[in-house]
Formats: sequence, C-alpha cells, structure tokens
Amino acid sequence: MKKLLAVALTAGLVVTGVVAAPAQAANTTKATSSSLKTEYSKKLNSLTYPKLTKARSATDTTSESAIFTTLNKDRKRAGVSTLERNADLNKVARAWAKKMAGNATLRHNTNLTTQVPSGWRTLGENVAYNSAASNNTGIALYYQWMKSDGHRANILASTYTHVGIGVYIDDKGQHWGTQIFATYPASAAKVTGFTKNVTVTPKSTVTWKSVKVSHAAKLQRHNGKKWVNVASLKKGTHTIKIKAGATAGTSSKYRIHIPKSGQRKAATSPTVKVTAKTKAKVTGFAQVNFVKPSKTITWKSVKVSHAAKLQRHNGKKWVNVASLKKGTHTIKVKAPATKGTYKYRVFVPAKAKNTSAKSKTITVTVK
Repeated sequence: MKKLLAVALTAGLVVTGVVAAPAQAANTTKATSSSLKTEYSKKLNSLTYPKLTKARSATDTTSESAIFTTLNKDRKRAGVSTLERNADLNKVARAWAKKMAGNATLRHNTNLTTQVPSGWRTLGENVAYNSAASNNTGIALYYQWMKSDGHRANILASTYTHVGIGVYIDDKGQHWGTQIFATYPASAAKVTGFTKNVTVTPKSTVTWKSVKVSHAAKLQRHNGKKWVNVASLKKGTHTIKIKAGATAGTSSKYRIHIPKSGQRKAATSPTVKVTAKTKAKVTGFAQVNFVKPSKTITWKSVKVSHAAKLQRHNGKKWVNVASLKKGTHTIKVKAPATKGTYKYRVFVPAKAKNTSAKSKTITVTVK
C-alpha cells in the first residue's frame, strides 16, 4: 500500500584529513549521476509500504545488507570501484543510528573522526530518517540518499574505499539510517597455508590446517573451463577439507581467491592438485639370509597389487631383474656368482591410476 510519511535528510558530511589530497569529485559523468537521481526519485515515489514485521527497537541487518549490495551495484554502474564493508565502521554507524532514534533527532555525528579506526584519509557520512513502519522502509532510506545530490555524491565518490552501514528501527517502527564512508590505504590481500599437490585414495578426504586469509575469500575448483566457487571463507584461519574423486586416475585443481575490492588488489593461492589413485601394495617379500653363489634365491607368496619389478641394487642405483604382473608370485632368481651381500626389493611404479609402492629392502648374503 501507499502511505503518507515523513522523510528527512541532512546535508552529506565530508571530512578531509590533513594527510590526504583534496577530495575528488565522483568518477561518473553528469548524465550517469543525473539518470540515477531520476531512477531513484521514481522508485521512491512508487515504493509501497507493507506492514512492518521486523523487530522494533532493534538493528535492521537485513536492510543494511540490502543497502550495501545496492550501493556497490550502483557504483559499478557509475564506473567506480566497489567499497569494502568494514566491521568497525558498521559498529559506529549502528551506534549513531540507534542514538538518533533514541533522541528522535536527525543530525550528523560530531565525534565521527575520533570514533572510526585511525589511519583514514577522508571521511563522509549520510544520515536519514523515514517514519513509515514497513519492511520496505530500510531500502527507502537508500532511495532518499540517491535522490539527493549531496548524498548521492558521497555514495558514488571514487575516493572512498570502505563503508559502514547502520539502520535502526525505533519502538514506533520508524527507521533511522547512517552510512559512513572512509578512505584507508589499501591493505594487501594474502593467502597462506594452502599449498602442495596431494595424491590420495578415491573418496578420501584431504585436510589443510591453518589456512589463513587476510580478507573474505572463495575456495574455487577448476571445471576444465573456468574457476567456480566451492565455498566461502571469512577473514581468519581455517581448516579446509576436500574430498577426492571416486574414480582412480582423476584429479581436480583447487585454489583460494580473494577478489579485488576497492583499491585493494586481488590475491590467489598457488593452485593445488588433488589426485585420486589406488594405493599400491607389496607383501610377502621376506628376508633370505644367505645362498651359495649362482644358486636360486626363492621368495614364496609375494603379492603385488599392480604390475611391479624385482630390482637389485648395483652399488649405484636400482636395476630391474624381473617383471611381475598383478597377483601372487613365487619369485626365483639366480644368485650372483661372486660372493658378497646384495640388496633386492620389489617396486611398483606410479601410474595414472595407482601410487608407487616398494617392499622393504632384503639383503642377501652370497657365500
């Protein structure tokens, strides 16, 4: 339904720190800014106000998120970089929206410069009020700001890098809103702890502990054509678990990607390859203590899970003596004619579908 309502704005506030260059105009054409003003004027005039079902005397996080999403969409449309939502700025914005509601007074925060995190170069603030007790009132605050030249200039200004948003619903259902804009030096994005290719058995789980991301990130898998998002990661330290494919010989590539935001550059971990292979195995290759020169050395019930090689060490490297098919074998090999000690082993080489494996080394004395 349509409803008569009271709306209010104050002039958009801009503060420039002494270390900053003069604030620049928004990096948009006049036509773009003008078209956005016209668009949001129409949206505000046609907006309906269904009954409020949200909690009163409470922060309206749903509207905050909607405002943030719409704000960055409009910045993209205007050709400027998106803003990063900052938790500390959110805290200040929410506290101020609540204070305005408690005092029933719309005004700018005179202590803004000391309440936000230090290191800022420029600051801006938009505040607004709307009396409609409706679920749509929160987004209406944004429409009000976009209809106003000064507030729209803050929203579209190319100088800002971060934003905090607070929307508070008072006991009457009226909405009070605050946007805080700030310019901070770009912090470098970083991913650590997600490295090394891994080969495991099919369907097994691979775990990476202590993976650290400096900003919100995405775990991505390559589908053969492009990288697709698998999971979202918040800023902090994570334990990441990935399940290998069900078919031996298959592999998947993964990476962690922190997207570009504002003036901050993107960051990407090394690409990690997870390969599923059947685990090769050798059993039954037991110790033979001694044998006479040129006599037969025999090993019974030697089992190999895949094609393998019986090898002897020649003092420098392992050389193949006999080939073994998958299965159970009685291995017979002629001992060297020269007395001495000789080392033997059974080795399964790695293939596309299986890992490598080797038996324990057996030392045979020829005497």
